[in-house]
Amino acid sequence: MEPGGEIVVGPESLAINEQLRMEAFVGGRYGGERLPVDVFVWALGEPPNPAMTKIGGVPYRPRSADWPHDSAGKPLRFIAQLCFADSADISGQLPGDVLLIFGDEDALVVEPNRLAFEWQSLGIKDLTLEVPQIAQKEALTAYYGVIHRTEDWPSGLNLLKCGIQVLQLHTCVDRGEVPIGSGIVSVAALAPRGNLARQGCGIADAASEALA
Repeated sequence: MEPGGEIVVGPESLAINEQLRMEAFVGGRYGGERLPVDVFVWALGEPPNPAMTKIGGVPYRPRSADWPHDSAGKPLRFIAQLCFADSADISGQLPGDVLLIFGDEDALVVEPNRLAFEWQSLGIKDLTLEVPQIAQKEALTAYYGVIHRTEDWPSGLNLLKCGIQVLQLHTCVDRGEVPIGSGIVSVAALAPRGNLARQGCGIADAASEALA
């Protein structure tokens, strides 16, 4: 397969990315540093486990907890939550398992310093079932993320640039713009495959469904 530059947006692009990495790794074309990293494949709707990483919808927090407000007393919109439960080996110790993010449109786009953050731990029994009525008018469409463990290659970008330069060089040679035998040596490299999907917050069925 030929390398490309598309953003990972779903199971198909993620699978292609992993296949390219596997082919490069098997071929021994990458020997640099490999760092574990978690990415997410997004699915529409509320997650099967309310603590999973998500955008919009209903946050994972106790029903008895006061809802975050802005300086004028207006309930803030729930933006997203990030579950670190399956990433503890990467993130290390944190104040909680799930980070909730609240804020209005301006805070989200141009004034991130006004975002409100809140940590929650797994095991909440009496969960919030809805958002305040005022905040509902600004509610985001709910999406949840299914976690996938892969790798980051810090030096992979340099190898990719090298490969692009080689392709450009070959094009120039084909056009007669670079004389053959000029002493330029071609080198190319790609990048590897990590482990296959892990579930978000212990929900194996969600991972299987999203990656099917």
